[in-house]
Amino acid sequence: MHRGLVVCLLALPLLLVGSHAQQRYDNGTAGISLAAPAGWHVVSMQQVMENRSKVRLPDSQLQAGLQRAAAPLFVFAKYPEPSTTLNPTFQVVLRPAAAPPGTPATTILAGAAQTLQQIYPDFRFVEPIQTAVVSRMPAAYMKATYTLRTQQGNAHNVLARTWLVPRGATMFLIGMSGPVQGPDVSEREFAEAFASIQIEP
Repeated sequence: MHRGLVVCLLALPLLLVGSHAQQRYDNGTAGISLAAPAGWHVVSMQQVMENRSKVRLPDSQLQAGLQRAAAPLFVFAKYPEPSTTLNPTFQVVLRPAAAPPGTPATTILAGAAQTLQQIYPDFRFVEPIQTAVVSRMPAAYMKATYTLRTQQGNAHNVLARTWLVPRGATMFLIGMSGPVQGPDVSEREFAEAFASIQIEP
């Protein structure tokens, strides 16, 4: 299993945030644009790196890999920090493809899920790995829960939605994470953000 992919999936929640007014964001180099949910906040890359250092993984190689993982293209969160609760987060990562061209997206995502199941005993699918379409492009999708622990000993029950979109020699990982219950599950906001994504073929 490609450990870099797993690290990207693990790094979805628990990110610190700045602030911004709602607008559309475009990365012409990566060929993707999207709109953040109304009132959500932009996360700086410095804050992403600081927050990665707070995540505790059960494997030293994974812990080191988390620090080397590709920086996201976009990260947004619902609330400004500091926050005492799990902050709903939406992020997009572009990284080299984790499998040869033509490998189904569901196969790649299944490999990542198997490793997550080994790391987190309570990892459970809410919606199984399945084919999907993101901006008219073939993709894979899953929704799962697991407990993410921090270096400070805190534990967060995470509901994570993940899309994997292969595109030639690269692939997009789109993650939307938050608590498993309550008003901050944020399904409406996540659905609106997902519908706004446009990827160039």
